Parts: sequence; C-alpha cells; structure tokens
Amino acid sequence: MAPKVKKEVNKEIQVEKSNEENVIQETTIQNKRRNFLPAIAVIILIAILLIVILDLTKQETDKIVAEVNDKQIRLSELNKLYETLPEEYKQTLDKKSLLDKMIESEVIYQEAKKAGIEVSQGEARDYLVIAKAQSGLTEEQFNEKLKNQKINEEDLTREYVKKLTIKNFLNDKLLNKIEISDNQIKDYYNKNKAQFKIDQQVTVRHILISDESSSPEKQEEKAASLLKEITKDNFCDYVKQYSTDTASIENCGEYTFTKNDPLVQEFKDLSFKQSPGQIGIVKTQFGTHIIQTIKKTPAKTISLKDAKDKIREALKAEQVQIQYQQFYQELLKNNKIDINLEEIN
Repeated sequence: MAPKVKKEVNKEIQVEKSNEENVIQETTIQNKRRNFLPAIAVIILIAILLIVILDLTKQETDKIVAEVNDKQIRLSELNKLYETLPEEYKQTLDKKSLLDKMIESEVIYQEAKKAGIEVSQGEARDYLVIAKAQSGLTEEQFNEKLKNQKINEEDLTREYVKKLTIKNFLNDKLLNKIEISDNQIKDYYNKNKAQFKIDQQVTVRHILISDESSSPEKQEEKAASLLKEITKDNFCDYVKQYSTDTASIENCGEYTFTKNDPLVQEFKDLSFKQSPGQIGIVKTQFGTHIIQTIKKTPAKTISLKDAKDKIREALKAEQVQIQYQQFYQELLKNNKIDINLEEIN
C-alpha cells in the first residue's frame, strides 16, 4: 500500500478488540473522553521521551544545557530528541519545555536509584522481548525499524531500564499508596452509567485492493474476480496474498467497531448490512474492500461487577495526577539543578 493510503486507512479503520476487558477500558477511559489514564500520566510522557532517544554521540565541544546533580544534558541530546517528536507534540512542546521534561525524568530516575528501585538489564531485556512480540512485527521488521531510527537493541534496552525504573518508583511511591473504596467505585458508576453503554458492534475481516498505479475501475474488477474464488475457509490466505492494508494482515484483516466509530461510511454500511458469514464488495475513497462479516454483538450495558477494576484503575490514575506535582516538588529539594537556557537555539 502506498504510504499515504496506508496512513489514511490506518487512521480511519481503528483496531478495537472485542474482548470485554478492552471494551470496558475504552468505554470508561477513552471513548467517553474522560481524562483518566490507565497508568500514571507522567510515566507515559516520560516513556515517550526516553524510548525515542537516538544514538546520542557526545562531543567535547557539545554545549551543556542542563545538569542534574552530576548528570549532564547536552544540546545534541535535546535537539535529537526534539527531532523525533511527532508534529502534534511540537505544536505544544518547545525545546525549553522538552528540556524540563528531560530534567524531570532524570530527577526521578536518580531518586529511584537512591531508593534501590532500579530495573536490571536482564529485566529490561525480558520486557523488550515481550514488547517485540506484542508489536506484531517480525524480527526482520523490528530490526529495520531500529535501523531507521538509528538505534540498536543495546540502546533500547538501556532506555527500557530507565523507563521501567521510573515506572516502578512512581508506582511504589504514589500509585500503590492510593486506596479507592468500593463506595467510590459504585458512586462513579451510578453517576456515569451512560459511559458503560456499548453500542451494537460488528466484527469483520477485509481485503483492501488499492494500487495508485491502477485505476479505481481496475481495482474494482480485481476485487470482483477475487470474490468468485474467496470462501470463509480461505479468506485469511487471500488477505495475506492480496490485501494492501498491511496493518491488519497478521490479524487476518479483522476489525471490530460500532456504527458511531470514525470509519469510512461505506465500509461501515456494508459491514452492518451483511449477515454473519456473508462476503461482499464496497468501494471507498481508499480503494475496493472485500468484506466478510464475522459476527454482530448486540448493544448492552456493562455491569458494575465487570467495570469495577477499570473504574478503580481510572480513579487511582486521577488521584496520581492530582498528587504528582507536589510529590515532584518535594523531590527537587534534594537535587541540584543547573539550567543554561541561553545555550538553546
């Protein structure tokens, strides 16, 4: 799939697993736009900042923009890290603000080591193995991605050591000390019942036929020809061989969604119109889709019992965000911070 088409398709057709735990998390935290995060908010930001650091080669003449105790942060580190940020982050995060976040993560990391909470290289490597498996990438694809980012597994393991150490420290000092009662959970559920309503969902598999070198008519002809050969038993084989939606190939082109999810309307219409087991064709702005409707899940309301753990997690995360700034300010009293903003350009 051409990069532009792939990017748009991935944006429009969002993967939603149909198991209830993920549905609960999405409903209580994401879909209803509550600003509760399933983990400590600052960990997420720090993790983003740390994990994308490139090969930071320090030169003797490199300017020092900050020092956290005996740890120097150099201009090359700041510049290279800033370059890796997605454009949407750059709109709200300038280099001076990014430097503050780098200092923040370093302060917390040093405090974690003082407290004896430091993840070992072995633990970080084990975590990396899990991350690689969950990425859905082959070993070759994973290594190619690292190569493109100019980073190797040793660098990545080192950054995971920092990321996990910071996470464990904040969990120990903040998250694990927060208690949420059953009454608080019940009160939240009763006041926000609308958040726990799940619309009817449909699960489909699809094959996207899209080629910028081919006309829409030719793409439609190819899809119609393939439709004559495709059955429910060989559908996944055809996904692997013909689909240009590379993000869903390993999952047999499968997606689960509701009528209100931000997908292409034609795609949604055919998916819900078909009965389970039916296979049809629809043309959209991204190409021609061969869609197999797998199942339809009726609308329902998640029970308090099933939502309880996710509500507790969300309420704890909210309390962490409230307490974090005071916690960090206390940490700063035990650290020497020197910043040279005039060196930033």
